[in-house]
Amino acid sequence: VFFHNTTFSSKMSADHFYSKEEDGIKEIWNNNLDAASTYFSPHSKTHPRYALFYAEISVFKSFITEDIKDRTEAISRLSFASELASSHLKKYERGKFPLEEFYPSGENDASLIRNCEMDCRAVLGDSCTILAAFLVLEDQKLKAILQLRRGWQTYQEANKIIEKSLSSQDKDKSLDPSVIASVRFGSGLLYVILSMIPPGFAQQAASLIGFKADKKLGLEYLWSCYSNPKCIRSDFAGAIIALNNVLLSSNSIDKANQQQAKEAETTINQSIQKFPQNSLFYIMRALIMVEFNQNIKSIKDAEKAIENAKHITEFPPIYLRVLSNNYLVEMNWEEGTKVYEKLVSIGEETAKKNGGKSTQASWSKVWHELKLGSLYQLLQKDPKLVTDLWTNVSKSHASDKWSGVVIKTAKKYLRTGGAFSCFELMMLTTHFDKLLASASKEQKEQILEMLDSIAKTSNGALEQLVPSELTKKKKGGGLFSTLSLGFIGGSDENDAKLDNRCSYLVLKGAVLRSLDRQEEALVTLREVLDYKLAFNDPLILALAYLELGKASSKSNPVEAVKYWKEGIKLNGYSWEDSTKQRFKTLITSLSGEEVEVAAEPELLAQRDNKEDYS
Repeated sequence: VFFHNTTFSSKMSADHFYSKEEDGIKEIWNNNLDAASTYFSPHSKTHPRYALFYAEISVFKSFITEDIKDRTEAISRLSFASELASSHLKKYERGKFPLEEFYPSGENDASLIRNCEMDCRAVLGDSCTILAAFLVLEDQKLKAILQLRRGWQTYQEANKIIEKSLSSQDKDKSLDPSVIASVRFGSGLLYVILSMIPPGFAQQAASLIGFKADKKLGLEYLWSCYSNPKCIRSDFAGAIIALNNVLLSSNSIDKANQQQAKEAETTINQSIQKFPQNSLFYIMRALIMVEFNQNIKSIKDAEKAIENAKHITEFPPIYLRVLSNNYLVEMNWEEGTKVYEKLVSIGEETAKKNGGKSTQASWSKVWHELKLGSLYQLLQKDPKLVTDLWTNVSKSHASDKWSGVVIKTAKKYLRTGGAFSCFELMMLTTHFDKLLASASKEQKEQILEMLDSIAKTSNGALEQLVPSELTKKKKGGGLFSTLSLGFIGGSDENDAKLDNRCSYLVLKGAVLRSLDRQEEALVTLREVLDYKLAFNDPLILALAYLELGKASSKSNPVEAVKYWKEGIKLNGYSWEDSTKQRFKTLITSLSGEEVEVAAEPELLAQRDNKEDYS
């Protein structure tokens, strides 16, 4: 039980501006979300900062539970926080002090009012930015762009005021350093989030908003916030910095250079020491340990994250996925399968609670079923178990873009037999790279043998195909077809033999590359390019370009970048967003060049519809 005054001292704390909120924030970071709600809820309808923290409780909860109700609640609370902050800013503009009930004599304290107004701008920018991230998850991209634009405009104005304050000799215009750091946090968060969003969408957002994401500046802003321990957003800034470094490391070619991962580990270790009951920091360290090929430590951290989150939900899906993927990277297929069996069981129980199996499926439910089917296939379980899982996925109706991609993948595996599905899905989620990075030479040779054995049972996998004999279906025409390509990555299918042969070649090429048999890898992968005119869904072709670049990166980096630039041009395929993000990261890491990616037809159509855009 928390005793929390309904009024505050009119003077700012001798310590710093956010002293009153610190206890509530500690509860959030220690996973005590109910206690944090008790702390922030009483003032969440009238104080913008409290409204934002109350919303972020739902944000963290939805991350852990992946429950649609929690996500909906987070979106609702974030929307309210942004509108409350906006209404307060209008009152400040009219010379009124909207927080008079919290600071009874505050209307005569110019310094307090100035800092409260700036903090209100930070709240508005943060709520718009985080809301935009949620809208992207909901596949409401145009609404997300508008929220990003609103947040960006807010930060722009706030940073101009801050620069004037810092350059002024007038102490009456000064701002509390912790408030300045809060604005820097939000500005950095916006830039970094935009840089993490799929390239085509990010560039479309830039053209609509009027700017491009400056990731370098964003990280500088986050570091300045993280370096100020008195800022209420310092720990959040550290988490975003670490996440960015983990993503960079996971897409890196040079696994010997682990500087990003090392920096992330240092940051996360400090956070764990400060908040030992937190689960998010443990799961992030689990991801970092995989980058260091320390899979056993990664498994232990994932288990600790699950334990720390049990009072929120007994089986947190995202943590269980990390745990299972760690087992798979260890080539412990049985233990990885057991975790996915639990995840599928949870999905079925949730469906029953909601009144029976719904055909409107969340991406996580269909992903778990698709993944379990692929593991059963690898372990040579009863083929009916595999078919039933994939059929169930294929009959689901997409609730968003991501579930649509998974459903399309299940249909592909039903059509082709999905013999390589387990390794292929690991490649699509970067876990195949992690497996190869941590595997011994003997284990890599074992994987090659497994691929050759699987190919013997896969239609066309061992046949060198004749390009002229491969028939390519025509894609449908018209606006609807164009928009559907932008939405779920294409409506046409490849010849089953083409899919099986090229999946085998790409996976085999990746293993050969990891064994430093580069010439063999290049010859194997180039065969896929011989068939490029026959692809309707060029996913495997894109993966071939990705691997060709990796295989060329040491001996001929210029050629590697050329391969990746060819790959990033491909459009209209499943897993396009994540694959293009990998191309973009690899090109930048090797050449320093930022590449442009074509905007999505869906967004262009909506932008050009002025009534819809307004």
